[in-house]
Formats: sequence, C-alpha cells, structure tokens
Amino acid sequence: MLYSKLEMYDMLINFVGIDPDGLDLILKLMGDTPQTYIKVLNASSHFKTFADLEDSYCSDEEF
Repeated sequence: MLYSKLEMYDMLINFVGIDPDGLDLILKLMGDTPQTYIKVLNASSHFKTFADLEDSYCSDEEF
C-alpha cells in the first residue's frame, strides 16, 4: 500500500513517537520526500516499511 506524506508523517509521530519539531527539521534538511520518511522510520524503529508499522500497531490494539 502506498502512503501519502501526511500519513507517513502522522504514523511517525503517533506510532513511533518522533517529536514533530524534530521531524520537521529533518524534513527541511533532507528534503520532504517519501524516501526521507522511510529513512527516518528505519533509523528510529526496527520497521522497514510503513505497512509493517501499521500491521504491528493494528495487531497490538486487538489484544
């Protein structure tokens, strides 16, 4: 599934716990591209894709 930049931004803040100000700074420095969001996800968690993150978050809520 493809995610919009807004969806990836929200997932990094809400699921991973990235500080919004810090994420904004990273996006300004590295560029606001989908690849940057994936790099941030990989650097800040054990997830490789946003689909993995979403699957994990959704399965955790069921229990």
